[in-house]
Amino acid sequence: RKDRQAWAPAYALQRVIELRTSLGDAEGVVKAAEALLAKTPDSRYAPAAQLAKAEALKAQGKDSQATQALGDLRTMIDAK
Repeated sequence: RKDRQAWAPAYALQRVIELRTSLGDAEGVVKAAEALLAKTPDSRYAPAAQLAKAEALKAQGKDSQATQALGDLRTMIDAK
């Protein structure tokens, strides 16, 4: 039996974001960030995931979506 740590899912998704970033896979970064934000919105990795999402959207030329992602990050920060 493996003990599942509460922090492990968010950490694993953050590592996926880092991997996708290093591979230059902007679409993969967005998908992984959205998964992290949906599954673990209160994790310590959520703000970094939101920022990575915005950067990846900008890299794809999706400026309005990137701006929205940054707005969502601001809302997240203000809520804390």
